[in-house]
Amino acid sequence: MFTPTPPTFEITVFENRRDNRGTPYTVNWRKFAERLQKKATRLCKDGKAFAPTRFAGNGIRSKDNVTDINMLVLDIDSGMSLSMAIEIWEALGVKFLIYTSFSHQRVTERHPKAEDCFRIVAPLLQPIPKNKFYLLRKWANQLMLGNVDMQTNDPSRMYYLPAVVSQESPFFVYNFKEFCNCGYDFDYDHIPNEPHYEIKNYLDWALLDLEQFEEKPVISKAIEVKSHTLSATATNYSEVALKNEINVLLTASVGTRNAQLNKSAYSLGQLVASGLLHQSFTQQLGLLAYRIMRFSQLSKVA
Repeated sequence: MFTPTPPTFEITVFENRRDNRGTPYTVNWRKFAERLQKKATRLCKDGKAFAPTRFAGNGIRSKDNVTDINMLVLDIDSGMSLSMAIEIWEALGVKFLIYTSFSHQRVTERHPKAEDCFRIVAPLLQPIPKNKFYLLRKWANQLMLGNVDMQTNDPSRMYYLPAVVSQESPFFVYNFKEFCNCGYDFDYDHIPNEPHYEIKNYLDWALLDLEQFEEKPVISKAIEVKSHTLSATATNYSEVALKNEINVLLTASVGTRNAQLNKSAYSLGQLVASGLLHQSFTQQLGLLAYRIMRFSQLSKVA
């Protein structure tokens, strides 16, 4: 009987935002995911929180004391639905969990209209050093179509554990299945011994082309686009072009999507050829475009 040893992750748990010296723990993903599915009920947002790292030196939570980070944690407070986020992350095929945050579907001073507010937690195959952490965040923000709260870029940041203001408050958790083609919950004590029960991968940041997100000297270029000449930096232009093509795909009418996908692929291919966009991201975009368009079509049918 094959019994894998679950990888472990270093985290630190804090009592509240004023607690600057939390309690370190070593956890496996299964146990931590179980904890993230339990919500607390409290009147204010502040409460128990976690940081996906341990703090060296005196153990005080600070940027200087961060050595590496074990999980990618993303906050989405507006601009994207839970369903869309799930579609995007399922397309990556890695372990992840999404849970709604304290502001989910609440109308407050900061959130004048009710929206999906949630947190994505993805365990990393290997810890990422803090000098690469910022690049991974930029990659994730591009993946999420620019909807990640980038004010949470501090590698020492703590994230609140699930909580709601009342028992009647909406709360949602989605834990991506550990097995491919398997309807059972993952159990380390009983793993079916068939080849098709493959354990899904953890996100491996080392396989991502993070160098493309490093800040580079500004290079001004004049780029011809549909008879319009605009002066912009290569990096900024490619980001705008990428977002525009995604928006076009999202709004394409039934019967025109395949043709539009080919047009978008051609347009982005020109940016790849000129060195303004990395090929690996356009390949990933093709898969995401299919999933996004599929979701869009299903939503209209529903």
